[in-house]
Amino acid sequence: MLTHWSLENSISLLQTPDLNLIATTSAGELQLLLKPSLDSPGSLAEAGIQSQGDVIFKIACSSNWETYHRGHDFVAINDSADDSLRTQVYFRGVDEIAGVELIASRQTSLLDKNGELEVATEIDSVASIKQLVSLEPGELRSLNLVEESQECSIKLNAVAAILIETSNGYSIALFIYPGDAKEVSMCLNKQNQLTLKTSLLGEHLEKGVIRQTRMRALVFKSSDADSLITDAYLNFVNSEAVLSV
Repeated sequence: MLTHWSLENSISLLQTPDLNLIATTSAGELQLLLKPSLDSPGSLAEAGIQSQGDVIFKIACSSNWETYHRGHDFVAINDSADDSLRTQVYFRGVDEIAGVELIASRQTSLLDKNGELEVATEIDSVASIKQLVSLEPGELRSLNLVEESQECSIKLNAVAAILIETSNGYSIALFIYPGDAKEVSMCLNKQNQLTLKTSLLGEHLEKGVIRQTRMRALVFKSSDADSLITDAYLNFVNSEAVLSV
C-alpha cells in the first residue's frame, strides 16, 4: 500500500515497505534518490541488502524547480524563460512492488523547439548490466561494462528494459516506454559507478503540443531479478495510462 510523500528538513521523502525515495532540487537540478530500506520486514531487508542509495532519475534545467506534493505524487515544475520550455515531472511510487515511476511532459511557446529531455541514472557498485532483448521467451543479453570514462550506447528495440546488478545484493531494472527513446548511453568510472543517460521526447516540439513520456525503476533481489524482469516489464507497458500532466 502506497503512502503519501512527506517533507522532512526540506527533503521530500516517500517510504514504502522496501524502499525510501528521496527527492531533492538544487540549482536547477532535480533528482530522485532510491535507497532500499533496512528498517522493515520487506524482502529486500531480509536479504541483508545495504546501500548508500542510487540516483535513479536526475534532470537538469536552466532555472529552478517549483515542487509540491499531491497525494502519492511528488510534482516538480520548471518554467525556463531562457529555453522557452515548460517541464513537469511526477515521481510516483509503484504499488505492490519495490519501485518508482517517472512521468514527464514538456511544452513550448515557440513554433519549433528542440524538446529533448535527458534523464540520468547513477548506480553505485555495479557488478553487471543486461538488456532484455526479447519477451517470448524472456531473453537477457549481457553487456560489456565499458572501460573507465569511455561512453558507449545501448541500442533499444521494441523492448526498452535494462537490468543493472549491484555488488550490494540487489538489482535495478530500468524501463522506458516503448518508442520514447532510441538508445541509452552508458559510462563506468573507476569506482564502478555506472551513469546512464536517456534522451526522451525527441528533438521537435511545436507550440500548443504537450508531449509526455514515462520511465519506471524497480528493485529486486539479484537472485530473483532475471526471472521477474519480463513480467514486470509487461506490467509496465500494459499499465493504465496516467492522467495528463
